[in-house]
Amino acid sequence: MAKQQIKRFKKFPEIPGMDKELDIIIRQILDQVGSSDAAYGELYSYADAAITVTISVASTYYQATGFQKGLGNKFELSTKDLRSKEAGYYAVNVAVSFTHDTNNTICHCSLFINDVENEKLETERKIGTAGDYGAMSFTGLIALKASDKIDVRFKADKTGTITINHINFNLVEIL
Repeated sequence: MAKQQIKRFKKFPEIPGMDKELDIIIRQILDQVGSSDAAYGELYSYADAAITVTISVASTYYQATGFQKGLGNKFELSTKDLRSKEAGYYAVNVAVSFTHDTNNTICHCSLFINDVENEKLETERKIGTAGDYGAMSFTGLIALKASDKIDVRFKADKTGTITINHINFNLVEIL
């Protein structure tokens, strides 16, 4: 592994003035993203194919379904989740544009791994007036085992419907 890392680093020179450890991490990420053997997976949706999530019980998470399948390598992509094909460390990015049909509603979006909430990867946003557009996002690092199921779920403090107008949910292997 060490020889492979040294060889890969030759593609990206050291960054002048950068902390040595941070420089190594940045160059690893740059190399992995550009590598044909890097694992990555992406699900998305856009306004013409909006996703609706019905919140029938307040403060209860519901899984978003109906995603479009994006790019993927070493992940199984479905319309509701990503499944890792190999263990590793991954960067997670989720960006959402949405509405809720009830006034003064706090909406949450969270990452779930094997049906368990990863509480360090959650965000929330208040919709003051029903129908207003809001945006939420989160990013972080996770460790996955082969065959882990990763999905995005939503909840709100009031019942109603969350309409996801745009979403991009992706994972990129970093180590």
